[in-house]
Amino acid sequence: MTSIWFDPLTASWRLRCPQYPGQLASVRLTEFRRVEPLEGPRRPPVFRVAHKCELCSSSHWSLLTSRELDWDSLQQTEPVFWDLMLGKMNWNSSGVQERWSESIKKGHWPLHLWCRKHGSWNPGWPSLLHALEPDRDESPSTIMVHYRCPACQKDETAQMKAEQLSLIPRIS
Repeated sequence: MTSIWFDPLTASWRLRCPQYPGQLASVRLTEFRRVEPLEGPRRPPVFRVAHKCELCSSSHWSLLTSRELDWDSLQQTEPVFWDLMLGKMNWNSSGVQERWSESIKKGHWPLHLWCRKHGSWNPGWPSLLHALEPDRDESPSTIMVHYRCPACQKDETAQMKAEQLSLIPRIS
């Protein structure tokens, strides 16, 4: 098993905790605090992500590629459920991809980011985020989000509800 993977059932990344070697913390997008692209080669882009750890309640830095940060939430890369018939962890990658495909066709992208210049919400991805400032540490209801507009590349700030950062496809 890799050290970083996205769990579509909880809409969170599984990241290693340096204080508890061998254990993976479940980290939701709302627990990210900073997202910084690394200097150097841009293909593939690599991001340094500061996040709050559920295991030790500290803040840690993790390195995520653009695939791990943006695309793994749309497709399944690791087993996500215990298959009772087979007696092992199993995949259902087509199910996740189909749900995201239907969600995106209906206009529900992983993120919607407001642009003042365009006066509209634009589809976005986690790699466009710069910083997240929750209104409270435990169970935030609103988060001040600093990001780059995907349409014009201008830096923006918006107050968002935690649900807007859930990364769960909506079919309805």
